Amino acid sequence: RRTTAESFLLVKTMVPPKNHTNSLLDGIDQKVNSTIVLGPPPLADPISIRVIPRTDVEEFRQWAHEHQVEWAAGLLSAAVSIGVGQTDTILVEITNRQKEPADGDVTLSLPEMWKEKPITERYLVPGQSRVQVPFYVTVPTGTVQGSYPIHIATVSSGTAATDSGQIDVLPVMALTRIMNTPEIDGRLNDWQGIGVQPIPSANIWSGSVPGGDVDCSGTVRAVYDQNFLYVAVEVLDDIVVCNIAPDDIKGHWRSDAVEICIDPSGRSTNTLTVFKAGIFPGTTESRRARAARDADGNQGIIEKTAPGMRLASSFSERGYVIETAIAWADMPGGKAPEVGQTIGFNVILYDGDDTSAGSGANIGKARLAWSYRPSAQALPYYYGRALIR
Repeated sequence: RRTTAESFLLVKTMVPPKNHTNSLLDGIDQKVNSTIVLGPPPLADPISIRVIPRTDVEEFRQWAHEHQVEWAAGLLSAAVSIGVGQTDTILVEITNRQKEPADGDVTLSLPEMWKEKPITERYLVPGQSRVQVPFYVTVPTGTVQGSYPIHIATVSSGTAATDSGQIDVLPVMALTRIMNTPEIDGRLNDWQGIGVQPIPSANIWSGSVPGGDVDCSGTVRAVYDQNFLYVAVEVLDDIVVCNIAPDDIKGHWRSDAVEICIDPSGRSTNTLTVFKAGIFPGTTESRRARAARDADGNQGIIEKTAPGMRLASSFSERGYVIETAIAWADMPGGKAPEVGQTIGFNVILYDGDDTSAGSGANIGKARLAWSYRPSAQALPYYYGRALIR
């Protein structure tokens, strides 16, 4: 059965508190105090402006508004995801609550370390209307991935308005089409000349790696053709553990493993429209790689959910290698991307060092990633960007 999105209803209650509460139902029969306010009053300023965030933040804010808990909307910054060296649009919404038209200049101030001048755009908003003003922003080459603050401001008819947000900067790689496909054998001899993306131990988003890069780190290479996406991951790991049985291929975070996340559309807001596969380099019975799709729209062992996928592993004193060919036909959309398109891509390393653990035990102690945001595997808008060449 394919996974589908589910909705839920969060019910707001206004039960007056009592000094001595013995039951969850105490006070429910009392009259509601109409003076209780669960959020700030509606904006009354004649002019207001806001940064329009990416979809996940915007949907949360809309939910907060519909349930009259606007105070919660401010818990998430107005974030926009942009890749290093890429240009994208930041939209600013200007609302005019007056009957007369309003005009003015709105200025976007970028992070100081980018050494970019503020950008100013002219606007005209009819009475009791709103407009969106686009700003085209390029993240400077060499910017380190992270969150960078932005600020917008305007003055119209003597009224000043401001808002703030952030740009979440993501890593970017070129995904090149090849004619000679690599042999999927767990070796890297036919990957010479392919660009390498590092995953140093500093790219940790959960747990700890006290031993630094030797404890856990890695590199990623990726290329493609019309039928497959080819990925090679070399993992440095001083203690490689394979404590997962062949009939227990799931929950890759429990042991040493690699997860590959692909968003073919480059626009997904959840994992129902991405491809996610967790790969164990070996099992309790052999050093043969096994994998399963996890937390996407078609979960389960790849023999059933991604029959076109091929994978292999190899081991050394320094760690292990995962090599795989993932069929575009097994991914959402079912076909190779076009040249010029940008897709979402991420690789996560899971590390555990307990060699005495029993079969199936959760020994995970650290999680690293190429794009290393919290919950990097679960949030497609935090995946790195792969430019199709």
